[in-house]
Amino acid sequence: MTDHTSDKPLQLQFPDVLACSFHDIKNSLELLSVTLDNLSEDVPDYPDKKEHLSNVQYEVLRINNTLTYLLTVYRMENRQFSMDMNHHSVHELLEETCYKYHGLTRLRGVDMSMACDQDLVCFFDHVLISIILDETINNAYRYTRSQIQVSASTDEKYLALRVEDDGPGYPDVLLEMVNDKPSELRAIQVNRNRTGLGMYFASAIASNHTSKSGDSGYIRLSNGGNLGGSRFSLFIPL
Repeated sequence: MTDHTSDKPLQLQFPDVLACSFHDIKNSLELLSVTLDNLSEDVPDYPDKKEHLSNVQYEVLRINNTLTYLLTVYRMENRQFSMDMNHHSVHELLEETCYKYHGLTRLRGVDMSMACDQDLVCFFDHVLISIILDETINNAYRYTRSQIQVSASTDEKYLALRVEDDGPGYPDVLLEMVNDKPSELRAIQVNRNRTGLGMYFASAIASNHTSKSGDSGYIRLSNGGNLGGSRFSLFIPL
């Protein structure tokens, strides 16, 4: 018989337990999101029912995105996460991202379009960039009137990923912070429903993408663009 009298009690660290719980919650949310997508296909053409279902879908995606942020930050702080840089199809990245929101936008009658060269391939961390795009599209969905556009293009130095909508645009305080004072984004409370945390995360991830020539990624916000509302731009060095 094994003597366990000298064994030390297991020490549970709350952050580790919380991180494991995030995984379980995310898995449940992803299953719920798929179920809601399937339900949306069978919803009768009653505006009230569609609105309620789209609200639930939006909140599920928003919570899932927040958990992904928190889990990523935890891994970074505990050195359990490293940049996974590789060559990826930008067209496939945008296609995958838009597909996640197909059911949600269809329920509310929002037109989501995509513009990207099918042969465009660039060097970036697929998971982290997907997180940024998911959160940005989620925000665009919240404020848009009827249209969201996701696009990608390149110049001599950068890949530019953009998410635009035809909503009221970004508030001035957020435009100023993101474009001129990104280091202060963690503390900003734009309004009751909007903080600068997501933008801070996006800015941090973008800056961790660097080129051999020393260029770093960054984000920019503007109003107007192709649809007249907000435009989020993520620049990744080539």
